[in-house]
Amino acid sequence: MDKLKEAALLFQNLLGIKYKVILGKKCKLTEFYIDFKKEDFFHLIGLQYLKDLPQLKRDRSLIFDKILSDGITEASISKSCFYADIEKRISDFLLFEKLLDSNETIFKYSYNRSSFSDIRAEYLLKTVYNLRTNYIFIDKRTDINYKFCRSFFFNDKNN
Repeated sequence: MDKLKEAALLFQNLLGIKYKVILGKKCKLTEFYIDFKKEDFFHLIGLQYLKDLPQLKRDRSLIFDKILSDGITEASISKSCFYADIEKRISDFLLFEKLLDSNETIFKYSYNRSSFSDIRAEYLLKTVYNLRTNYIFIDKRTDINYKFCRSFFFNDKNN
């Protein structure tokens, strides 16, 4: 199966699901929910880096639907000059739900104090899987009281 579609199908299973996160530090509890929307997939999979593909310059929710209906495929995006930058990320995304379920370490995150990333987020979920460190950046939505997964990647040597 096309890996891009496989990743989209995995993400589709998360639509309508909410993760409840409970964090504790110094006798203070913080609770929030993470939800998933079609448009979140675009950035998680790294499609924003394929700047030379005009078919990706439309509503991100529609792009997600096009991937599911085979209107946008891995073969079609592989024509981008920048595809090599996200190819591994698509394969890695197949582990996304497993990484979310890992219940490992979540940190309060401040992008302006971070030396390794310019990603704006409130929290960072760090998971080690098969001796590789993964990061999922979590931020608040502007329209509701839920949070969402803003970015996702494994910290390979070149990151």
